[in-house]
Amino acid sequence: MTKIRPQPPPRRETRSGRRGSVPQCRGRWAGERGSGSASLGFILLMPAVLLLIFGGVQFGLHSYARSLAVAAAQVGVRAATQAPASVQRGQQAAEDFVTDEAAGSLTDAVITVTQAGQQITVTVTASAPNLVPLAHPHVAGQASAIIETLP
Repeated sequence: MTKIRPQPPPRRETRSGRRGSVPQCRGRWAGERGSGSASLGFILLMPAVLLLIFGGVQFGLHSYARSLAVAAAQVGVRAATQAPASVQRGQQAAEDFVTDEAAGSLTDAVITVTQAGQQITVTVTASAPNLVPLAHPHVAGQASAIIETLP
């Protein structure tokens, strides 16, 4: 009866070219030995990407705050020009809009209502939300209309 001996596994070449048990890497990145260029590129590119993202969000917040300031001015003009015309009613309507509808989006709002002859102008200036450091965005909205007259 003959005994069959198990064959030892074939030896493969390692990365250094010597024979051993660790196989040689023969893939796409076989010659690349971790130079760190990918990590360095990521570190250099990430601040620029984050600045673009936060800058875009800041631009959106600023545009939204500006549209709210214009809307508050329009509400104030609409209320002030209704017959009988009242500058105080326009001021109150614009303040109510800023505190109720634009709460959190417009801060430190200053509302100015002026009457020049038959025209009333409402100006709303405020601070917009700040996401990017060192940016202090201020927005302004203005609306004008002629006073309504009863027939």
